[in-house]
Amino acid sequence: GGEAALAPYYAGDALTMIADNPDLAFVHPEEGVNFFVDSMCIPATSRNKEAAEIFINYMCETSVGAANCDYIGYSTPLTAVWEQLDDDLKYSPIAYPGEEVMSKAEVFTTLPDDVNAEMDAQWSEMKSYDENGNGWMVILFLVAAVLLSGFNIWRKVRRKMRDEY
Repeated sequence: GGEAALAPYYAGDALTMIADNPDLAFVHPEEGVNFFVDSMCIPATSRNKEAAEIFINYMCETSVGAANCDYIGYSTPLTAVWEQLDDDLKYSPIAYPGEEVMSKAEVFTTLPDDVNAEMDAQWSEMKSYDENGNGWMVILFLVAAVLLSGFNIWRKVRRKMRDEY
């Protein structure tokens, strides 16, 4: 009989939130999930390619990777770091989903421009949908709220002035 809320979250964020609030839970949809890949990339136009490569190599050092994993709360792709994790995290179905979940994972693909345009149009239509068909109701409600607030302030000021005399 209680209340529930639902929100999409990244697994790493969910781990942190659940650690702070054990009443929360994380569920992989039965239909499947997106195949998640966290990456470090160097832009083709980078002016500091060598420095970026050095940084990536640094982040892949076991001690640094372990500190990063601990700090950000996300899983690690580094086997040496994974082996050092405590069993609760190492075998967490949130951080490291099992084969049943991953077998239904799909890779996002780049959609054609016409499909993206149609999705944008449908999304905009959905966001602007007005059940009552009348946007003036919101404006009238706001005007009424302002007038009611003004009336209440006027009454308090009038009462205070009367009490002072």
